[in-house]
Amino acid sequence: MGKLFGTDGIRGIAGQTLTAELAFHVGQAVAAVLTEEKGSRPLITIGKDTRISSDMLEAALMAGICSVGGDVMPLGTIPTPAVAFLTVQQQADAGIVISASHNPYAYNGIKVFNAQGYKLSDEMEQRVEDLILNHAELPASVDGAVGRRHHGMHALHSAYVQHLLGSIDCDLTGLRVLVRQGEKSKTLEASLPLPVEQGGETPEFALASLTYDLLRSWTGIRPPWGKMTGVRPVRLIHDKRAAGWSAEQIDRFFLQRFDCSEKKYEMAKEIADLQEPILRLGSAPKTYSLYIGIPFCPSRCSYCSFVSCNLDRDRKLVQPYVDCLCKEVAEIRAQAECAGLTLCSIYIGGGTPTSLSAAQLRQLMGTVRENFDLSKVVEYTVEAGRPDCTDAEKLAVIKEYGATRISINPQTFSDTVLANIGRKHSAQDILDCYADARRAGHEDINMDLIAGLPGDTVEGFEHSLRQAIALQPENITVHTLTLKRASRIVIEDQKENDYADVAAMLEKCHLLAEAGYRPYYLYRQKNTLQNLENVGWCKPGHEGYYNIYIMEEVQTILSAGAGGSTKLVADGGKRMQRIFNFKYPNEYIQRFAEVLERKKGVAEFYDHNLGTETTG
Repeated sequence: MGKLFGTDGIRGIAGQTLTAELAFHVGQAVAAVLTEEKGSRPLITIGKDTRISSDMLEAALMAGICSVGGDVMPLGTIPTPAVAFLTVQQQADAGIVISASHNPYAYNGIKVFNAQGYKLSDEMEQRVEDLILNHAELPASVDGAVGRRHHGMHALHSAYVQHLLGSIDCDLTGLRVLVRQGEKSKTLEASLPLPVEQGGETPEFALASLTYDLLRSWTGIRPPWGKMTGVRPVRLIHDKRAAGWSAEQIDRFFLQRFDCSEKKYEMAKEIADLQEPILRLGSAPKTYSLYIGIPFCPSRCSYCSFVSCNLDRDRKLVQPYVDCLCKEVAEIRAQAECAGLTLCSIYIGGGTPTSLSAAQLRQLMGTVRENFDLSKVVEYTVEAGRPDCTDAEKLAVIKEYGATRISINPQTFSDTVLANIGRKHSAQDILDCYADARRAGHEDINMDLIAGLPGDTVEGFEHSLRQAIALQPENITVHTLTLKRASRIVIEDQKENDYADVAAMLEKCHLLAEAGYRPYYLYRQKNTLQNLENVGWCKPGHEGYYNIYIMEEVQTILSAGAGGSTKLVADGGKRMQRIFNFKYPNEYIQRFAEVLERKKGVAEFYDHNLGTETTG
């Protein structure tokens, strides 16, 4: 066998050894070989699994196939046997599966079936491989035209389901869930629920509830948020209150329907009560906040998945980026004025905004001050997160140019844990930076901590929390470590990491309440350790307005910079639209004219009734 195909197709780390370019050439080569075999335009089915890279590989394969005249029948996310079955049923000439089964998520694979639904022959794989590796000239399509994409995916899924139902002889009425561990197993069954319009539940929720009940009884574990999986539990309380639900109905919704713990629900209610007057201010018609993103960092923390560039490697991009950013800020001002919008708050985040030089901070913040009346802004935050690039001069610039709130984010006060996550500074550096910020006149400071960092302990986290409280910042935000798919922790599959009892760490937050802090915003994330949450705590009167507004989705957020996502909100949140900037700084700079053109959608959104909600 050659250099690409193994016993289970082509495998590799997506974006590194298994690139979009390689997938494009595989698509071309497979279609070319099939065209030569049959003397006519081939039809190829493509299915995929749920890996994050599957969409990229699917698009590249389809482009390659169509570029040499092959037709494509995309099957979407579907099991591997379904691709084999539908390849035969639809009389396709080949099928492709994008999947890597048991491999770590960063990997993916391309497996090719023949027209009979079996693995492509070794001889055919060799021909495909030779075309790719020898950079051979590919034959033109039989009619000189590019291929096309077939539609009807949902009908194909139904055909496979009907095939499965016809292949088994058992009773599939009602709901049934089974768990097996070693030699032990347990099953729960339930009848199908009444339709929703008759006061029942959807079958999906009923099945999820049955699964939850089975796993809770099997493991003895009750997740703190029960069955609830959403990012914004506090938003649910606001929505139910706005819909006229009574307190008792909302209680039942959280405590009975979703089995939330009473402690978590009481915290969410307390936050909702505190937020109400702030939300009334932020939800006034045509109110907006401005977000400015700086996608540069001195180094990449191991838990981070945000798009950010290493400052040492990409320093040449910084000044062109800041120049473009200033122009986009001015364009946002123009669009906001055209739409009749009123600025409420400003947030400069990242990345690490203080990775800019003091002169670049002056340029950016000077542009902000020239374009907006800062006296009418309720809050102006700048993340000054890392002491290894935040000095006294930059802190003075931030204060001089109108910021009212900054973040200095230790994450931990343990030198060992800081080293574990890739930070190149000490806990003492954080203390020195904080002292510099106070000397510069900053009177509203947030500090972030993360519970569950590799190598931390419950005792170690408590020490960090007590140290933060001793400094008396106006805000302390406690995050729970989230294992994000694009973070180094996950990509490198660092099994030696020891994640301590995060729930026990969060129990220590009673120290915050005892020190006079109160929770003011909360959100959750997928893949967070022990299904927990992130909570912002503040001294009374020091709530972070922008944090509340972006979490509760009550106002427009106009976003500037690479990776920016502008969210336009109207009619009390009933109408929404997103405008996306290019993700990477280099692309943002090179295609900046398109960024400015897209921003015209802000005024257009408010000028016209766009009808149904869109999310870009």
